[in-house]
Amino acid sequence: MDTSIENAALATRPDHVPPHLVLDFDCYNIGGSFDDLQVAWLALKEKAPSGIFWTPRNRGHWVVLNGADIEKVYSDYSRFSSEDIFIPPNGSRGNALIPQEMNPPASLAYRSVMLRPLMPANLGHLEGQVRKRAAHLVEKLLPQGECEFVEDFATVLPVEIFLDLMGLPPEDRSTLMPLGKMSTRPESPEQRAWAHGEIRQYLSTWIDKRRAEPGEDLLSRLALASISGQEITKDEALRFSLNILLGGLDTVANLLAFCALFLARHPAQRRQLIERPELLKPATEELIRRYGMVAVGRRVATDTELCGVQLRHGDMVQGPTMLYGMDDSIVSDPLMVDFERKSCPHMTFGSGPHICPGQHLARKEVQIFMEEWLKSIPDFSVRPGASLEIETGLVGGLISLNLIWNTNGA
Repeated sequence: MDTSIENAALATRPDHVPPHLVLDFDCYNIGGSFDDLQVAWLALKEKAPSGIFWTPRNRGHWVVLNGADIEKVYSDYSRFSSEDIFIPPNGSRGNALIPQEMNPPASLAYRSVMLRPLMPANLGHLEGQVRKRAAHLVEKLLPQGECEFVEDFATVLPVEIFLDLMGLPPEDRSTLMPLGKMSTRPESPEQRAWAHGEIRQYLSTWIDKRRAEPGEDLLSRLALASISGQEITKDEALRFSLNILLGGLDTVANLLAFCALFLARHPAQRRQLIERPELLKPATEELIRRYGMVAVGRRVATDTELCGVQLRHGDMVQGPTMLYGMDDSIVSDPLMVDFERKSCPHMTFGSGPHICPGQHLARKEVQIFMEEWLKSIPDFSVRPGASLEIETGLVGGLISLNLIWNTNGA
């Protein structure tokens, strides 16, 4: 499926962009045949050895490739503003996500509202729910001897857990999932705007209900949040809850699919986890490092220099976070998955003031998936001849993953 921004006119190269730094690159349609999203991004370093390039696609923007520079883009909000994170930008401050498209200190008070229920000390109940649902899904799939993992597991477990956290009906998953995907891998900017509008409309009714009869769920916290002693408006509540919903619908599902693909292809590492369960926690971190998939943007807030190149106020910069953990100056032999790696630095959950608040829950979901799956399905593989197609965008993902296993003894 071609998810490129259709019929988008190429932007004119600005005067401050050197011609030798121009590369025709579309993050929604990387091009070529590949079965490893992270390696496909890494290959850009061969085309742009200076570690940065400018593309005329998607209204024109910079792409940064070296780990240390990507960290600067995400951490230094005084130079790289979060007020626009989409490529191309949405263009309307009235629709800006809260707090993702805000800078400190304004964003910090909003983050504090959602952080508490997602801290490790408060995830005990959710961890039990994750394990119960994961075990149930595996039990259901086991006798079939096959599954389409994306549809049957990856988009079920984390999304149902997230909807439960928000206090939203699990059956709404089938409606919300396609809209979340349109936000990060749209066919056009208009499609993204439409998807955001549909989710806002969906949330509007639920926010009204929570404001009238609040509960203990996260959506109630968002709908009735007070910032500096002032209750937020309904519009602010909509942009706040939209931000959280978009984060919960797509990212972890894609991470689970990439992890399952790795395990399906590497029986020795599967056996290692089965024989040495103490490696499950470091294996979780190592797989999260190796299979990052986020590449959102930042707006240059002031004329500045990066990678020896002059960037101008207003430029958009895209920072693929997976390349931090794939940088051999940061991680030794980064393409190798080593469950006994002593140090596992990565930016899969971002960095700086907008590091993902759901990172602790995501780690639990990946680890519990491996524990429950390998307990019942220790040997599985990708179905021979099955196509493996990867969608690229601000969040990359597998379209499908057909797995098979022997049901003897099931």
